[in-house]
Amino acid sequence: DVLFDLEDSSQWETVLHNGISQQQLTRTVQRRQENRIIGTTTSDMEEVIPRKFLFLRSWVSSIVVSEKDLEARFPGGRKVTRYRKAKLERFSPTVTKDGLVSRLTTYKDLDCTEVTEVKEWYKNRSDGLEERNFNKLENSTAEHFKPGRAFALLCKLSAERTT
Repeated sequence: DVLFDLEDSSQWETVLHNGISQQQLTRTVQRRQENRIIGTTTSDMEEVIPRKFLFLRSWVSSIVVSEKDLEARFPGGRKVTRYRKAKLERFSPTVTKDGLVSRLTTYKDLDCTEVTEVKEWYKNRSDGLEERNFNKLENSTAEHFKPGRAFALLCKLSAERTT
């Protein structure tokens, strides 16, 4: 018993303020075309085609984000995400002085007590460091730099010389 004729204002409530139905809009356009054929100009008609949709003004104030908050990216400049046997820390580039952007710590157990590896990613460093890997099981560190670094890899060999 429900009639789904949305144009029937006696059955349905208007949702949009000052909105007109499709029938009213069609009639207005037809009248305008008839007046154009007859020769009546729009200045004589004083009739303006109403808008189909006229939305109410929003009651929510506009969102304002300061430049400092935008640069911070995360509340407090840091965000920690925990995974199964891992923890990912992301930092805003302006918060850390050494250019640390993110750190991934992997653990050996589910309780996250024994660290197996720590990977750190950097940006905007003067020495060109991009990534550093600490392997706690092998007790080794690997550093990856940008190509074209100002100084080459320095290596000190401590071998015994026999005479």
